[in-house]
Amino acid sequence: MNTFSLGGLVRHAGGIPVPFPILPDDLATVHGALRRAVEAHDIVLISGGSSVGEHDVVVDAIRALGPPGIVVHGVAIRPGKPTVLAVAGNRPIVGLPGNPVSAMVIFDVFVRPVLAALRGSTEERPPGTRVRARAGRAIAAPTEREDHVRVALEARDGDLWAHPLPAKSGLLTSMVRADGIVVVPPGGRIAEGETVEVDLLEG
Repeated sequence: MNTFSLGGLVRHAGGIPVPFPILPDDLATVHGALRRAVEAHDIVLISGGSSVGEHDVVVDAIRALGPPGIVVHGVAIRPGKPTVLAVAGNRPIVGLPGNPVSAMVIFDVFVRPVLAALRGSTEERPPGTRVRARAGRAIAAPTEREDHVRVALEARDGDLWAHPLPAKSGLLTSMVRADGIVVVPPGGRIAEGETVEVDLLEG
């Protein structure tokens, strides 16, 4: 599933996706595929296998590619905590979570800006992809992580309202139904009716 969704996001961001097959949890196999991908492409995305566990070989496979290596393993973002950010030679590598919603959120946070930079763009976000709306209900973020809340937009009585959707990272319908994302800082709280910025989902 992530191959198709990430491929579509890459294409929409101006890149040309080159899908690789699903790989077994075997260090040599994953390392070989990563080596080939790094040698032939501008940026490498790998989804799944980045959590801490005996069968998660992605981190070891990235380390085996050589310096600079892994820059970040784990980010304070919900959803998307087990993200890996790395560089092999001069090629960026992003290890995205296996959960589809987490993968799409992390793509928007980390991958889309890299693709924009590779195209020579310096814009934080393309024009017209951020709107202001009123929160449909109160939203609170955990104290230890930045929360990326999927919202559905509704025009009502002259105002635009952002209604939070179910938060489980494996619940793909929350992304399908979403019009955008509201970012809440760690420990932050947004009151019902408060004005928020909504980063519109592209595509």
